[in-house]
Amino acid sequence: MKQILCYGDSNTWGYRGSDLVRYPWEIRWTGRIQEQLGDGFRVIEEGLCSRTIAVEDRVQPFRSGLEYLIPCLMSHHPLDLIIVLLGTNDTKCRYRLSPYEIGMELEELLKGIKETLYWMQSEQTKILLAAPARIREPVQPNGEIDGTSAEKLKMLPSIYKEIAERYGAAFMDAGRYVSDYQPDGIHFSAQGHQQFAEAVLRKLEEVW
Repeated sequence: MKQILCYGDSNTWGYRGSDLVRYPWEIRWTGRIQEQLGDGFRVIEEGLCSRTIAVEDRVQPFRSGLEYLIPCLMSHHPLDLIIVLLGTNDTKCRYRLSPYEIGMELEELLKGIKETLYWMQSEQTKILLAAPARIREPVQPNGEIDGTSAEKLKMLPSIYKEIAERYGAAFMDAGRYVSDYQPDGIHFSAQGHQQFAEAVLRKLEEVW
């Protein structure tokens, strides 16, 4: 059985846009790819609302994807594929990160993945790096996400692609496929989850 780890934020967790209500497993993109892949695969969902690539946040602690990465990879060993969908939260106003700095974070995350796979003698594990989807414009400022966030997100795909190539990871841009959002313009709607799931499934045909 092939094991796929999906490492992401609220769009992997399945946030529905109100009161921490979560989409059912069968609606979330992770559940949808599990259904299509069938019994020969196990999709492991590791999504957390407000997760960043590497930002340590005292307002919302325990959100650093880099900090949780190594124990996560070790606990789910062995893995055949790791899908990373992170970066939206790193564009929050209070972090004041440039797209270049977000790329630097991402590079540290990929280094962590590669080093852990080496320690675990799992260097054959494949990595699929997904640039985050866009924010629907005009942006509805919420104190954390604003127009500058939207501009940063537009610049991330080229940065992610270059880093993916450098580290031997596959790449996809979620923004090319997801067009349907919750009213907040940030979180995937049920249709958005379907759109992303279909794109991931097509990409897996290339990865394998």
